[in-house]
Amino acid sequence: MQFIISPPTYLSLEEADRLQRLLSQILLYSKPQTLDRSEIELNSLIVETLNTLQNTPVASDKQLQFVANTVPISVLADKDKLKQVLINLVTNACEAISPGDVVSIKIEASETYRVCIQIHNGGTPIPADILPQLTKPFFTTKASGTGLGLAIVKRIVEAHDGEFRIESGAKIGSIITVQLPTMLP
Repeated sequence: MQFIISPPTYLSLEEADRLQRLLSQILLYSKPQTLDRSEIELNSLIVETLNTLQNTPVASDKQLQFVANTVPISVLADKDKLKQVLINLVTNACEAISPGDVVSIKIEASETYRVCIQIHNGGTPIPADILPQLTKPFFTTKASGTGLGLAIVKRIVEAHDGEFRIESGAKIGSIITVQLPTMLP
């Protein structure tokens, strides 16, 4: 038996799927962030995440470059939520650039028991008046965006006692910085 879905039915199913995704994001944002923390080595987590992302449509025609820290860096974090942060930020960076362009991900430890993860692209700079609004719930610059992705990312980072920052300009492109506390040696 074969079914042919007519455009109106297909459109209705697509709209129902979009509404389901939106509702899921609203629920995720509204819930308090509860963390299932374990020791996570960040170089490995980033490599694992980038290998997954490289095969997605948004990243398949982009170059993902990872500059690992020279020594392993561990954090006490919720692996799934930290992976969600990385996926969202790298996906956003890929969406803002042209095919063949580069998204670089760099990780560095500081002497103050913090780790800095930076995601950089050379895409069109984000206007200065929009930068402070990007992490506000329901603010989006995307035609099909919900405006919850970066708001959720910021909440996850802050739940991990971290800091989240976005910089953008003509000379630097866009740089997203996530700072997290590292595990004490």
